[in-house]
Amino acid sequence: MGNKRDILFADRYYHIYNHAVGNENLFNNKSDYIQFLQKYQKHASLYFQIYSYCLMPNHFHFLIKVKSLEELIKQGYNENENIHNFLSQKIGNFFNSYTKSYNLTYNRKGRLFIESFHRIAIDTVNYLCKLIIYIHRNPVNHGFANKPNEWHYSSYNNIYKNMKNIQEYEDVIRWFDDKENYLFCHLKESDLEDEYKLEFE
Repeated sequence: MGNKRDILFADRYYHIYNHAVGNENLFNNKSDYIQFLQKYQKHASLYFQIYSYCLMPNHFHFLIKVKSLEELIKQGYNENENIHNFLSQKIGNFFNSYTKSYNLTYNRKGRLFIESFHRIAIDTVNYLCKLIIYIHRNPVNHGFANKPNEWHYSSYNNIYKNMKNIQEYEDVIRWFDDKENYLFCHLKESDLEDEYKLEFE
């Protein structure tokens, strides 16, 4: 069920992921990874809270929560609008902005991401934890690192250290009970059930 596109609602958690077209990369160097996160901050952070992420050369994974209806209204959402369309447009703006910058940098044209973004609604803390492990172990699964902490373009180390006292990262540690269990649970592969398996990993 990798090609899944759940409806976006306020106050709900989602696994958001996407892949580059064909054999292209989304990120070729450190500055690309940084720019992608900066584009997210500029175009999407007003509408979503991010709890974990991993950026791989040709795809990415986010665990996000849509902000409350009250917060969305403050950011321009009209209750007469379709909330899914409103939120999808914000994510689309984020992707389009990064694509334009990427195309300018690498002298290319056309779309960079395949189709629309994939999103899977997550309803339990148990699956939030399994998904976080899955996201952070992605570089290990693809042979880019031996351990999650070796990959610089994920939230694994940021969550553990949380030097900026980010509330979302505190929530993640709380879901795992404490930092020690957070580290321990990342030592083995996540056991996501089939309905959460992806067409690309």
